[in-house]
Amino acid sequence: MVAASGCGWSVSGAREAYAQKWCSYRVQCGEIGSGHTYTSTDECLIAERANAQNLWPTAECEGKIDAAGLDMCLKAIENTQCNNVVDQLVTVSKCTRSDVCN
Repeated sequence: MVAASGCGWSVSGAREAYAQKWCSYRVQCGEIGSGHTYTSTDECLIAERANAQNLWPTAECEGKIDAAGLDMCLKAIENTQCNNVVDQLVTVSKCTRSDVCN
């Protein structure tokens, strides 16, 4: 996992942590490999980094990452149940720009 720098997170560090958590979740749930959305962890990381960049754009979020909000988002990803769409939606709702970047 990417460590926080100083008293807060950089937006790039927050995005990397987000991508790492989602891809770890996908590995744990058997969602990476032949016949799945992502054929490799690297492919997952590229896609999830892009998702995080869309969620938390540099121009709007650099220097504004809320450590508590990011921590809540990352913990929600860790605790998301495999194959539970409702749980996944609840998790995504905890990782919005207004929750993490303010």
